[in-house]
Amino acid sequence: MSAWLDGESPRVVGAPVALTTPLDSGELADLRWYLEDYLRVPFGIYEQRGLRIAERLPEWGQAMFAALFGQGPGREAYLAVRTRDTAAELVVRSTDPSWLSLPWELLHDPAVPAPFALDGMVVSRALSTGHVDGTFGAGGQRLRVLMVISRPDGDRDVGYQMIARPLLRRLSAVRGQVEVEVLRPPTREALTERLRATGADPYQIVHFDGHGSTSDRGASLVFERAGGGVEHVPAAEFAHVLTEAGIPVVVLNACRSGAVGDQVEATIAAGLLSGGTDAVVAMAYTVHADAAAEFMTAFYQRLFAGDTVGEAVRAGRVRMAAHPQRRSPKGAQPLADWIVPVCYRRREVHFPYLRPVPGAQAGREQQPEQGDLWAPDGELVGRDGLICTLETVARKGRVVVLHGPAGTGKTALAKAFGRWWRDTDGVDRPEWVLWHSFEPGVATYGLDGVISTIGLSVFGPGFAAQDRAAQRERVRTLLADNRLLVVWDNFESVASLPDPAGATPPLDETGRAELREFLHEAATGRSTILLTSRTQEDWLGGVQRVAVGRLTPDDAVQYADHLLAPLPSAVARRADRAFGELLIWLNGHPLSMRLVLPHLETSEAADLLSALRGAAALPEDRLLAGIAYSMSHLDPDGQRLLAAVCLFQGTVSASLLGIVFADDDAPHRFRHVPSNRWEEVLHQAAHIGLLTAAGDGWYGIHPVLPAYLAGQWRAEDPDEFAAAERFLVDAFLAVGAQMGEMTRSIDAAKAYRLIGVLRRTMGHLLSYALDHGLWLPALAILQPLREYWDRRWMVEESRAWDDRVLRAVESEDGFPGPLDKSADRLWLSVISAEAQRLTRARLLDAAEAMCVRARDRILAHSLDRAGLTTLCHRLGEIAAARARWDDAENWHSESLALEEELDDRAGIAWSHRALGDVAKARGQWNKARGRYLKSRKLKDELGDRRGAALACSALGTLAEIRKHWDEAQNWHREVRDISEELGDDDGQGRAMHQLGAVAQRLGQFDAAEVWYHMSLEVSERMGDPLARAASYVELGRLALHRDRVDEAEQWVHQHRAIVEPLGVRRQMAVSYQMLGGVALKRGHGDAAVCWLGKAIAAFEDVGDQHNVAGSHHVLSEVWKQRGQRTEAERCLHEALAVEERLGDRTAVAASYGELGRLAADFGDVDVALDWTFQSLAIVEPPSRIIVSHYVLAHVVARLGLEEVERRWIRATDVPLPAAIRTFVEGREPRRTDDN
Repeated sequence: MSAWLDGESPRVVGAPVALTTPLDSGELADLRWYLEDYLRVPFGIYEQRGLRIAERLPEWGQAMFAALFGQGPGREAYLAVRTRDTAAELVVRSTDPSWLSLPWELLHDPAVPAPFALDGMVVSRALSTGHVDGTFGAGGQRLRVLMVISRPDGDRDVGYQMIARPLLRRLSAVRGQVEVEVLRPPTREALTERLRATGADPYQIVHFDGHGSTSDRGASLVFERAGGGVEHVPAAEFAHVLTEAGIPVVVLNACRSGAVGDQVEATIAAGLLSGGTDAVVAMAYTVHADAAAEFMTAFYQRLFAGDTVGEAVRAGRVRMAAHPQRRSPKGAQPLADWIVPVCYRRREVHFPYLRPVPGAQAGREQQPEQGDLWAPDGELVGRDGLICTLETVARKGRVVVLHGPAGTGKTALAKAFGRWWRDTDGVDRPEWVLWHSFEPGVATYGLDGVISTIGLSVFGPGFAAQDRAAQRERVRTLLADNRLLVVWDNFESVASLPDPAGATPPLDETGRAELREFLHEAATGRSTILLTSRTQEDWLGGVQRVAVGRLTPDDAVQYADHLLAPLPSAVARRADRAFGELLIWLNGHPLSMRLVLPHLETSEAADLLSALRGAAALPEDRLLAGIAYSMSHLDPDGQRLLAAVCLFQGTVSASLLGIVFADDDAPHRFRHVPSNRWEEVLHQAAHIGLLTAAGDGWYGIHPVLPAYLAGQWRAEDPDEFAAAERFLVDAFLAVGAQMGEMTRSIDAAKAYRLIGVLRRTMGHLLSYALDHGLWLPALAILQPLREYWDRRWMVEESRAWDDRVLRAVESEDGFPGPLDKSADRLWLSVISAEAQRLTRARLLDAAEAMCVRARDRILAHSLDRAGLTTLCHRLGEIAAARARWDDAENWHSESLALEEELDDRAGIAWSHRALGDVAKARGQWNKARGRYLKSRKLKDELGDRRGAALACSALGTLAEIRKHWDEAQNWHREVRDISEELGDDDGQGRAMHQLGAVAQRLGQFDAAEVWYHMSLEVSERMGDPLARAASYVELGRLALHRDRVDEAEQWVHQHRAIVEPLGVRRQMAVSYQMLGGVALKRGHGDAAVCWLGKAIAAFEDVGDQHNVAGSHHVLSEVWKQRGQRTEAERCLHEALAVEERLGDRTAVAASYGELGRLAADFGDVDVALDWTFQSLAIVEPPSRIIVSHYVLAHVVARLGLEEVERRWIRATDVPLPAAIRTFVEGREPRRTDDN
């Protein structure tokens, strides 16, 4: 620590001290979640967690203060600085990104009301190498900013938000001239060329709005390649280019990615400083674009006021803290994201020559001029991804069709894109952004009207005096040689979707050919022509096309917030659960949201939702006008058939309609209509914008279409309409049963995709069935949904539906009504599912009580004995979770007896497998193998190939435990072969994963990596998050074993990003354990101890004693690395105690060996031999090589074989076994820590 008081020289303060990390990794993870994820879902337990973390921020800041300035010379230096009247700065200096990335802005003196960063102190970071130089004054009377917006993946980029658009809106609030130019294209070559071309008017700031990455080769920024793709530009190389151009400041926005670790921003910033950049302003966490723009506005304002970069950053933080409200699904919520902007510096930078603009009013955004054609009709929320896509597409082809259904905001997006190019140097002159609308009623839709608009706008009234040929040639030359943007709005009126009233006739073939030829020629020039249309305009041929669909979920929330902000009563209704359902129904459709949501001022969300579903009148006639216009383009039969769509929620397909309405009881208008006719109707409806093609034959439904169709159907045939919904519930009795069978068959992957698509419709039908006491259809619909929820780990949704089922089916005594077998079956299915959830959550007493209560009811009332088998299995699982193996065996045996009595051979096979699991846990491997073989035999006899594969998988896992590697590989290959034969992706993925595990244990790391990647590919195809997470963590283990530490950390973070939001405690513990291993490899002892402590606690919570012991083993290595033998021994004894309780002799032998190795490493030969002898005496089989063999060889190298053999005989009374003698005689001495 050093201090530098004004007027004095820098001086060292006290002797160096070891600083313990003020915040542990768990707290840092909580902080990241709070800043980046909390406001995505601020409901229920997430709301409580977010508020709890927000309350802890001052506590964490005070803990950091105590670590730095709690006592001694450091405190004295702090007090000396704070007692002066001059401004203070805290500079954290390090070359380690893990230290630089800590949230030092939180530092909080308990004696002061506010943290450092909000109490007048500048907080910045610097490298500990070299000197922190003085202040550098950059030139220029105006601020020139070059913005590099690099998103190689376009709208698929992680968390894509564009800061530039909201920033541009606010720049007029800055009392000075700020010029923002956008680099097009965002490539390394374009950057170098642009900077070299600036000459005497250079940029002072480069703002990089994109992602970064780290690897063993260092930090890099992600640029686009000229021909498409990604280019990683090293931070040092990027800094060199900027330094050569004399650019002192870099701003990094969103330099993060879920695929990399937690210090990306710090690593990149350090690389830039090392490369010569004077100052770096970065976002340490992902920040909302509006919040970042708010910060940047204050930042630029203070630069014009004469502040240094560090002081301007402090001012930006203060502004964010003063305006903490951020958008969320619940409306504006406070977020303490003022800690996100951070400052790194090699030397301080200011701009002494900047000049304010006379008359500018700080804090007031510029309003559009009267009559501005490009002025927005209200705020365009979101759409950053589409604007980025348009940027990219326009570089590939200069004619772009922006197409989508009515009301999706195509015109608003085109205007926003026009403003964006006008204000960021996308065109040669700001006035060369031109607009032409093909509104019904204009004189002509032909080429002459377009030519006239462009010519008069650019060349003035004299253009009209030229002849037709001269006009066309002049406009063609203009577009070919110059950069213009021309927007043609409502282009569908020209030909593909003409006005039915015929105010302006559609173009004939000659007119269309002229337009098409003009566009094809324009596509080769420098100008861009952007067409908006409800159709793809296929007749134009090979032009670029960009689809405009719904808003993203985040953008929809922001738009809802924008619409409801001025309506206090509407805002209050957002807390209603029905509001969330209303947003889901509106599905991000901008026009529908704009017309529906304001009615929350006077109407309940549930009432509006009911109207949209067609059960009541809509409050807004304008909603139906666009639908009626589109419907007029369908033939009468198509209109009657399309009414079927109003029975479904969100999506529909021709094949589904064909199956459902093939029944003789179907509504007459739909009965036995073939699938190909349904496809014709749906395709035509999509062409005119009523539906949206969603792939694989599915279509998304316009949110207002069901209300329109229901109203028409009700008016035409009210009786048929009233009976249709009940028919659909009955139809789904068969559909649901078929889906349930598919989830347990070779078509499981297809079934899960189908359920995911139909989830909203099935939920609605389940609700109808429960409300009307239709228990059997309810059960048929609920079972496949539960399979889907379990596979997707959607615990909250599953529990909410189960609670609703119990409320519907239970009477006051908590049981179904008397003598209602269908209600009993539905009730038992929910009880079984809830007991399984409670068991997974380790709430074992509650799970047991629930099962016993249900079992007593069945026995007391002589109900369906088949239900008893499931309850016995659940009770067996509960006993196994408690390691009460006798009880577990008894419950599964009772189930087996019942199944044999009922001749339920499938159930018998299930019981044998469960009993095999119990025997395996008890170390009764031969007994377990026998049970698995019986299960396999029964499955073969039943023709259940998938069930046989599951039994083979259990046999393979058992062989792995016994270290019978060849047998394990054979069983897992058989699983793979059966699954491949059946087309069972799920089974293939699991088999590939296990084959990877076996290869890994055999040291075949390349093969293991291939297997894991193949398994990962399958899990991604299946959409199975936990299977994907399992592949990530094993790939991480492989990378860690090969000392590819950065890669290992990336895999673990991907694993963690899946399991933490799902709340899967055991897998979270695995992540912590792995991160402990990563920290151990890096020599970061404190972090390793923290992560492994969290892992042990989490494994204890879920009862995973094997991994508790394993984590103690890793923790022992940490303490040994730090030279603390006593702590290392304590950890090994903790592991040994667990292994002895489990009766795991193999693990006990290994722990004895580790204790021996530890003693040998510290030179304690006698203790090393004692533990080694104990280990070798119990190892099975005696020929098996373990760590103790290497320890013994190490001691033999020191003492000689004769002395070691003499001590062995004295300790065991038997000669040294021949296998051990052979090993130590033929073994070259080696370091024991290699094993």
